Amino acid sequence: MFFLECKDYYNLLRSAGFRPGLEVLNLKRKHFEYISSPNNPKEQYLKFTIWGTKTKPIHYPIANDWFTKHIFPEINNRHISAELKDDDYLLFPFKENRKLLKHKTGKTFARFSKDLKLFYHKGGTRPLYSIRHTYATELYKKGTTMDDIAELMNTSARMVMSVYLGHTDQSLINLAKRIPSKLKLIK
Repeated sequence: MFFLECKDYYNLLRSAGFRPGLEVLNLKRKHFEYISSPNNPKEQYLKFTIWGTKTKPIHYPIANDWFTKHIFPEINNRHISAELKDDDYLLFPFKENRKLLKHKTGKTFARFSKDLKLFYHKGGTRPLYSIRHTYATELYKKGTTMDDIAELMNTSARMVMSVYLGHTDQSLINLAKRIPSKLKLIK
């Protein structure tokens, strides 16, 4: 059951750009709600409420539609026979030591990435935080603005550019395109 719940955790991180760790692991069943698009009520998303984040007193991450439609129902129904309450943890509901759980899920992810040969910089083991970097990169590739990525990830546009995107070739090209082409050069 632990590895199945790890999959849920990794998918949740992946779907909304959460910071791995206690912010997500301490989410309770009462900390989410479905919201609908005003233009299309059938279009639903999951909105989470997180208190005391690294940068804000409260943050409302939104999970992508694939997670909302396909993954979250599995998570929500996984322990249905246990009759979980709103105050129970959303992920790993029967694990009480959340700090140990944070460590164990990070080590498990590193082991999986090593076994799958998904290495990080210079062949190192891929950290769990790399899921957040992937989320930022994919949003950027889809044309999402830096400010919107920053808002979704509960960080600054400067942090997105310098840390999460790491000046990819595409981001540097996009920056170069914003430089006026008729600058006077010194001769």
